[in-house]
Amino acid sequence: MLYNFFLDKADSRKLELFLYLDNCLSQKELWSVVTKDLDISDFLLNKMIDELNSDFIKYSLENEFEIISDQVNVELMKFNIGSSEELELRLIRESLAFSMTSDIFLSQFISITAYSDNKFLSYSSVYKKLNDMKQGLEGFGFTISKSFEFEGDEKKLRYFLWYLFTKTYNQDLTFYPNYIKEMTLNFISNLEIYRKKPL
Repeated sequence: MLYNFFLDKADSRKLELFLYLDNCLSQKELWSVVTKDLDISDFLLNKMIDELNSDFIKYSLENEFEIISDQVNVELMKFNIGSSEELELRLIRESLAFSMTSDIFLSQFISITAYSDNKFLSYSSVYKKLNDMKQGLEGFGFTISKSFEFEGDEKKLRYFLWYLFTKTYNQDLTFYPNYIKEMTLNFISNLEIYRKKPL
């Protein structure tokens, strides 16, 4: 699952709760059972429910989901045909690891200092995340170099990036810079002209 690599502990826990309830019979479970199965405190469960409901609003999913609780039961309300993958992908797109991966892919990650200043983050948090990403990516057959570029098995790297951006953005092209979109459109136009020429 993508979220195992991209999400921090807090978001991973929220998603774990969401998936847990989604897989329960009638999307409902006793409060005491939830805290036991997920090994979390009452305080943390309350916090996760509040944050998930805020996330639904933030990501315009409030018409799809809501988590309600009376301190006895916890229930995931599903109003339409929304899937858990919608929330997972939105959390990934908002994650620090995804932002850093995107910037490295687009050659916009110049230095840890510049990135942390630009994103209003601490140097230590970006440094730690970068090291975590390097170790995690090694399992895919590539890593991040000292010059902040991907290096390693090119085939595996291409597949990873293709899967990541296709999955998270689908047909949304806003991720790509305008010059890349223009180059792609020109390339497609040239292909169309070539196709119309007689052999």
